[in-house]
Amino acid sequence: MRLRSVSVVIAAVVVALSVAGCAPEPELTPTPTAVTDPTPSATPTADPVGTPEAAFDVTCADVAAVMSALVGETDGPVEERLSLVSSPSWYPGPAQYMMQRANGIACSSGGQDRNWTVTIVPGAQVLLDGAIAQGADATVGARCTDYGCFADLQFGDVLLSASIAASGFTEADGPRVETELTSLASSAADSLHDVTDVPSAITGIDCATLLSPEALGEQLATNIELVELSALGGWSIPAEVYFVTNGSPYCLYAAGQDIYRDQNYLTVTALPAGAWAFDRIDEATPVEVDGAAAARTSVDSYDRPVLDLKVGADWIRLTTFDGEGAPDLGPLAAQIVENLTAG
Repeated sequence: MRLRSVSVVIAAVVVALSVAGCAPEPELTPTPTAVTDPTPSATPTADPVGTPEAAFDVTCADVAAVMSALVGETDGPVEERLSLVSSPSWYPGPAQYMMQRANGIACSSGGQDRNWTVTIVPGAQVLLDGAIAQGADATVGARCTDYGCFADLQFGDVLLSASIAASGFTEADGPRVETELTSLASSAADSLHDVTDVPSAITGIDCATLLSPEALGEQLATNIELVELSALGGWSIPAEVYFVTNGSPYCLYAAGQDIYRDQNYLTVTALPAGAWAFDRIDEATPVEVDGAAAARTSVDSYDRPVLDLKVGADWIRLTTFDGEGAPDLGPLAAQIVENLTAG
């Protein structure tokens, strides 16, 4: 089987600035391919939802063994989610578990100075074709510098992406890193099997249906616009997984369409059938939201106030900006629940 690789643009899909400011105009990207069956069901399922099954037998323990040999020990445990170190602002919360929803795995470990992240997902060719069609750049193999390595490897129907931030690497380490990571990708490809997806009421939902800009505008007594997805920057494999494969919404409510100059007030992200991951939220305060199975408030890694909702099988997160965003997320969350459960 021939090994192929594709490198994609680092995800800058959502800037979601907390304050308006001056910055270069973002490059516009095409509207993503529509997901299958975008119409939400009338009533979200209330059945218990477990961790999605990976479509292969490789686990984060297997990944950790390979990465430990390549990188050495890192501070902290191996997490079964995307790392938030140098991550886009839309990762905290539901998006960290997007790879599991796509029947893959996400594994990460380490802190700011020494860290690694590896994701493995099925459906490689569809993902690559979609990402490249959206403008993602393509190169071959693993690439290493003095600061670490990046790799995007396709082996059969499996796509492995990895990033390593650590000193001690050189350009000459690329082939060695590629060989070790290829062993993981090939093991995953050799063990592929069918899996069953859990249906979700939020898959492919339109942001205006989830929460109208008028509802937020009423609370803030100002005009609010939903920002077009095509204005949000570059494209990547994570963007392709989140928006297209999983059909997850990213809803940005702002004063206008210029995300660098107009005030941003609220974002809504979600993990379809993500109730299992909602239960992993740390250091949050339970609150009551009408219609939600559970709700919790906290702050994310960017110190932004958030309100997380478990609605049927889904995990939905509202994120605002301290002192400048939506002052009261409770009524907005209740409106989202009502709109979602009413179809």
